[in-house]
Amino acid sequence: MTIKPVLLSLLASVAATAASASVYVDVGVSKLEISGTPAIGDLGQRIDDDLPSSAFTFTVGYEFTPVIGAELRYTSFGDVRVSKVAPSGAVFPISGPVIQAQTFYLYEQSTQLYTLALPFRVVERGAFSASVTPLVHLERSDFTFTNTGVNTLLLPGPLPVIYRDTRTQLHFGGELKLAYRFNPNVGASLTYSYTALEAYDAQLLGAGLEFRF
Repeated sequence: MTIKPVLLSLLASVAATAASASVYVDVGVSKLEISGTPAIGDLGQRIDDDLPSSAFTFTVGYEFTPVIGAELRYTSFGDVRVSKVAPSGAVFPISGPVIQAQTFYLYEQSTQLYTLALPFRVVERGAFSASVTPLVHLERSDFTFTNTGVNTLLLPGPLPVIYRDTRTQLHFGGELKLAYRFNPNVGASLTYSYTALEAYDAQLLGAGLEFRF
């Protein structure tokens, strides 16, 4: 057995894979459903909220074969604003005596997701296809709790910040996708995904446009 036929066979295999691969971008918008009241361990009970109803995603993908691909995604969620009251006066659990006066505060959260997606096509019928996609998210969220001045004597000026933090964590999720290809370069899709994030569970029902190069 000589090395040359093996190398030629290997090169042919790589060339065939490269020929079937393609680069694409996808721009999508999703309806966002947030489960429960956003919280990161604080004791406050919800009084009122202003929750985002949509999310925007930009994707760059590479299709290794007609079945398997890989994607890098960026998703931006709208800002979460929740008015809360901590009945004991302590926003977070503490040991020892607690102040009996209630603390009213505004919970604010801004979140971005950086995602590695591995789409796997399970059905293809002409221009239609269906895929399942495991998701690995790197979540970056900024949190700010601000005393709203209710039931509290405050000095004139900006409302005091009770707590501020930026958290970065890994999360796992999944997605189902139905796609239709208008031509070799343009397609459209409907998606459903679920991910348990740091402060809430997120469900996304989205639509996107895909452009291939």
